Amino acid sequence: MEPANMFNFFAAALGWMVLHSIWQITLIYLLFRVATRIWRKHPRAIYHAALLGMVASAVWAVLTFASAWENYQWSREWSPAS
Repeated sequence: MEPANMFNFFAAALGWMVLHSIWQITLIYLLFRVATRIWRKHPRAIYHAALLGMVASAVWAVLTFASAWENYQWSREWSPAS
């Protein structure tokens, strides 16, 4: 694979990751807000929910990038040779 093409695939996968991270992190935040209303008087539970939300955001972003990268690798394999 040429370095220029690899950079293009990386940039595209990174762009899709950022785009999808917007709605993914919003969803995680909304779930966190529901949890804070349920566990209003339990600060330790709220702390753990916040920690879980941050870890989930990072893991989901990495999985999204890996999925986008795999899609670009698959499309490269099936594209016609130039």
